[in-house]
Amino acid sequence: MKRFLRELLSERFLLRRAERRASGCSIDQRGKMRFLLAAARARQRAAAGLRGPEERAPAFRLLAEAFAILMTAHATARGESDGERTMPAEEAWEKLAALAEALGTPPEHAGLAAFLKSTEVLDADRLTAREALALRPALEGLLGWLEAGLEVRTVRRIRVYRVLRLVGVASAGLTLLVATLAWALAPANLAYEKPVRSSSIFPRTPDPGGATDGVRGRGFGVHTVFEHRPWVEIDLGASHSLSEVVVYHRSDGFQAESLPLTLELSEDGSNYVEVATRRELFTANDPWRAKLGGKRARWVRLIVSKKDKGYIAVSEIEVYGK
Repeated sequence: MKRFLRELLSERFLLRRAERRASGCSIDQRGKMRFLLAAARARQRAAAGLRGPEERAPAFRLLAEAFAILMTAHATARGESDGERTMPAEEAWEKLAALAEALGTPPEHAGLAAFLKSTEVLDADRLTAREALALRPALEGLLGWLEAGLEVRTVRRIRVYRVLRLVGVASAGLTLLVATLAWALAPANLAYEKPVRSSSIFPRTPDPGGATDGVRGRGFGVHTVFEHRPWVEIDLGASHSLSEVVVYHRSDGFQAESLPLTLELSEDGSNYVEVATRRELFTANDPWRAKLGGKRARWVRLIVSKKDKGYIAVSEIEVYGK
């Protein structure tokens, strides 16, 4: 595992191997390698559009040419070719084994030997549909491996990429750290799954505990009957210093019928102190946020404070503090 991580860091972020390859090439070598790489890619693009039965032979000839060209590019990088002409097919195949020692194990390609070593142009025409179906993915995989092993960037550009990647990693790490700290330091929802009582329960509506189950934006989590000064009360289990109460209204309309809504706090469950009243409309998407500035309480109560009868129907009540 340690070796894997070291190699990942060295190659993915520090680009050590890429820099070593680039530093061993002259400007002339790099120019020829780029030319050969472009020629190989052009043939692969052309072959990609040839998929029909009558296009099988030209597609394979183009891919075979791309193989010889890429092998020539590698030989140019290693100083074994001047890059002026493509090496013969059999020589290209023979050099593949030595290249594998330098670049690592290539994709499975044993079945390609007879075709890629051949100089007979009609061998591609002699491939059956089944043979072509088996050989083409292997050949395309081998070409991709050869491309990945070529380094045509300059040392300077590789070093710029290294800096950019390290900056990106550092930035991502910092973002993750900030997000983790924000999550760790954020005040807890003290009301989550705490017991809830209400002045009444409207028939065939959820148990009042739906107001603290963590589900926002559904129809409603608690619903009283139509009565004088209906209320909903949460027992936090202990006295806390409260920073904010957030009330998410019902999401199915009729929000104005629960206004004005008053927030009250109590430490003993008997004596309540009014701390905020909401007269303006709010919704499940735009909740009422009542700032409390550290006021202490164990019980949190919402009550409809209008003179006439009314009812409470809200989706969720959250209480933050410590």
